[in-house]
Amino acid sequence: MRTRPRSAVAAARWGFGVGSIGFVSIGLLHTYVHVRDLAGDDLAERFRLFGTIDVSDQPVASWDLFQGTSILMGLFSLTVGLIDFAALRGTSGDRLPPLQIAAANIGMLAAIVAIGAVHLGALQVYGGLFGIVCFGIGPVAALRHRNLGSQATGFVA
Repeated sequence: MRTRPRSAVAAARWGFGVGSIGFVSIGLLHTYVHVRDLAGDDLAERFRLFGTIDVSDQPVASWDLFQGTSILMGLFSLTVGLIDFAALRGTSGDRLPPLQIAAANIGMLAAIVAIGAVHLGALQVYGGLFGIVCFGIGPVAALRHRNLGSQATGFVA
């Protein structure tokens, strides 16, 4: 049974919104944990064992570098989520979310899955895969209902 285009648009908008909430939530959590220095004394002590690392010919404590990088990652994720929300709100409720933004998010999430699998862990892999599904609903709907994609966003499938 084929999905009606209206329900495909609703599913795509819902998935895009959930993916956006994910980016905002991760961004807020990361930023809060590292600004408030809540990562834990044990982790901080392990980083202090590394000593300093030269960044642009300036010695930086490894713990400070980790904290700063994590805060920046949180702010980046928060920004991506807010941009996604703005893009979603900028399209009419009967239109697919911007497919170009969905594709960019899918590409970024694929990189997160790969880095998670090689260097970080299961949380990044599962979270990235969930995000790919959320942002992938729109492009799949556009491909399934070819006229829907071109009418919705100028994206020709």
